[in-house]
Amino acid sequence: MFYSDVIITKRYKRCIEETIKPKIAVLSTYPPTQCGIATFAQSLVNGLLSQNRSVDVVRLIDQVQPRPSRAVVHQHLAGRELTVTRTVLNNYDVVIVQHEFGIFGGTDGDEVLGVMSKIHLPMIVVLHTVPTVPTDHQQYVMRRIIEMASALVTMTNTGRSEFSVGFTRNFNSKYQQTLNFIANQR
Repeated sequence: MFYSDVIITKRYKRCIEETIKPKIAVLSTYPPTQCGIATFAQSLVNGLLSQNRSVDVVRLIDQVQPRPSRAVVHQHLAGRELTVTRTVLNNYDVVIVQHEFGIFGGTDGDEVLGVMSKIHLPMIVVLHTVPTVPTDHQQYVMRRIIEMASALVTMTNTGRSEFSVGFTRNFNSKYQQTLNFIANQR
């Protein structure tokens, strides 16, 4: 895994100073949705809960469904208004975004940018898929994610390598600096 510098907000700093456990939100697909990212998110949530962490899920869905469990505090319907989703997420101390180009609405899942752009908290983005040859629009989406994320995580060393190679074209020095940091975390 690799991480960039983490932005510490006043709320999160208070959690550290007062040893208060931060409230964590996971933005992801989640069971009963049948996909690997949903299963991963459930395992992540269960792992955090087993460590006595405060964690809730904002579940991504593509059709209206009943809320599946107490862990799910909000369901975001792809292509719908983002205001409520952003408001819910901003009530936490940290947001973990599970990213894959196909799980968010819009072209190449660019709806994630509308959500992330109004989150005023540290955001950890888990990159589940890193294309070997990204399209121009995928590069745009990834550049914006890099810009807004406090930390990035890839699932494999191969993913990290693909990210370092595939997303370095046409990046300005800020992005290049981030990518150089990532590439050196081996």
